[in-house]
Amino acid sequence: PILVIAGEEDPVIRSRKRFEQLIAFLSELGYTNISSKLYEHMRHEILNEASRQDIYENILEFAES
Repeated sequence: PILVIAGEEDPVIRSRKRFEQLIAFLSELGYTNISSKLYEHMRHEILNEASRQDIYENILEFAES
């Protein structure tokens, strides 16, 4: 299983379209169990944002599933 997460305003991913292209690329490589979440109004260090508790909960849910 792969979890791809990022902040929507992260300059590293450049755009929502590029984020979605990454997911498509992983699928093309043969990965079938891909989960992704793009967090609105967040930048690069999403685990240091004010609402980081929600992100930690999302990661925990992914790990437990």
